[in-house]
Amino acid sequence: SPALAGGERSAVAYDIGGDELYYLTPAGLGWTKTMEGAVLEASVAPDGSIVVCHEESGYKGAVTVYDGAGQPAFSFRSASRFVMTCALSRDGNTLAAVTMGQEQGMFESFLTLYRTNSEKPYATVSICDGLVYALHRFEGGFCAAAEDGLYWFDKNGASLAEYAFNGLFLRRCAVSENDFAAVLLSRYRTGSQTTLITVDDAGNELGGTDLDREVLDMSVAGRYVAVLCTDRLIIYDKFLTELASLPYVSQ
Repeated sequence: SPALAGGERSAVAYDIGGDELYYLTPAGLGWTKTMEGAVLEASVAPDGSIVVCHEESGYKGAVTVYDGAGQPAFSFRSASRFVMTCALSRDGNTLAAVTMGQEQGMFESFLTLYRTNSEKPYATVSICDGLVYALHRFEGGFCAAAEDGLYWFDKNGASLAEYAFNGLFLRRCAVSENDFAAVLLSRYRTGSQTTLITVDDAGNELGGTDLDREVLDMSVAGRYVAVLCTDRLIIYDKFLTELASLPYVSQ
């Protein structure tokens, strides 16, 4: 399961479940690294740091941050909860991780926050009773995309807003580092009938549109949303006004 995560001036390639990282720069391959355990997720921070969620023997999960030279800059290990996903703040000073464990017989997801100069968390807050698929940074903090909705938190762990999916299934999610998120929702787990919705960081809907074609990928940049379908690439603004439709674009 190959994966590629891009940043402003660098990228990291890896195999989900494998143990190799490949750090890429405009000049080519910067460095490679073999992890002790399987890589679950990797992302690139604005300063070029690589944030890696991975397995480690004796723990339920671990997170390591590498600088642009491939040297470890921060790490933590979780003994009591599984580490699901993680993100580094834009200034590089705060590491957020989503962990999941059992509380009173039910699975619960938590947001745990660290200063990157300390191995001890300074805040842990409950997100929801279900699974969190992804964690994204934005200008004011972090946005968690869960199976039942979106949850925004500031860098101190205080809840800023929520947006409920009301029983719909989350198919894809992309979060702008400015002030909005785009989610692709469906009444069914499979099929091409989906609804694209944009939501601001106060939990208010900005726009919505129904799609009747298969969506292969989706991303946001600035105030724009790009949706890659099987037969075309569609560009919207954050209110989901269609700005361009480019046919014959392959992934």
